[in-house]
Amino acid sequence: MKKCILSFLIISLFSLNSLSLQAQDSPVSLGAKAGLNLTGFSGDMNDTKMIINYHLGITADIELADGLYILTELDLINKGAKYKPKNGEHVKFKPIYVQFPIHIGHKMNLDEVTRLVFSVGPYFAYGIGGKIKANEKTDFFGDETFKRFDMGFGAKIGMEVNNIAVNVGYDFGLLNINQDKNMKVRNQNIYLTLGYKLNLE
Repeated sequence: MKKCILSFLIISLFSLNSLSLQAQDSPVSLGAKAGLNLTGFSGDMNDTKMIINYHLGITADIELADGLYILTELDLINKGAKYKPKNGEHVKFKPIYVQFPIHIGHKMNLDEVTRLVFSVGPYFAYGIGGKIKANEKTDFFGDETFKRFDMGFGAKIGMEVNNIAVNVGYDFGLLNINQDKNMKVRNQNIYLTLGYKLNLE
C-alpha cells in the first residue's frame, strides 16, 4: 500500500511539473487535491455497508470557452465496503484504483475571486491492488474475485476561492466488477475534496 502511494506521488509530481511548464501560456489550470470518500457497493451486494476511505490526485482544467471547461484528473483512490452479518465472519473489501474522470464543467463567477463550479462526466478506473480482509487476507482482484477495469458516471459541485477549491461529488459504477456474472457488484462513491489550483487567472 505504501509503495503504491509513494509511486503515485512521484509520478504525479513529475507529471504536474511537466504539464505546468507546457501550460504557462495556455488556458489550463493545474492543481493537486486530496479528500475523503464514503464508498460502497450497489447491485446484489446492497446488504454491505459503506466505509470511509481517502483519495489524492492531480487535476487539469482546460478552458474551452468563457465559463466552459473540460475538468480532468488522475487519482489514486481507495474504494470498497464492509459486510457484517449477524452471525458469521466480518468481511471488509478494500480495492485501490487509479482513476481518470473526464467532466464537462461550468464555472460561474460570483465575484472577483470566487467561482461556483458544476460538472458531469464519465470516469475510467483500473485496479492496482487491494485486499479482502476476513480471517485471512486475499487479493481483491483475481480470476475468482473481482475485475480490475471499472467505468461509471459522476457529478460534482464545488467552489473556487482564489487558488483553493472545495468539491463534493458522487460517482456510480456502470459495470459489474464481480467475476461471477450471476452476482452484480458495482462501485459507488460519495466524496469531499480539498484542492489547490495553479495558473488561475
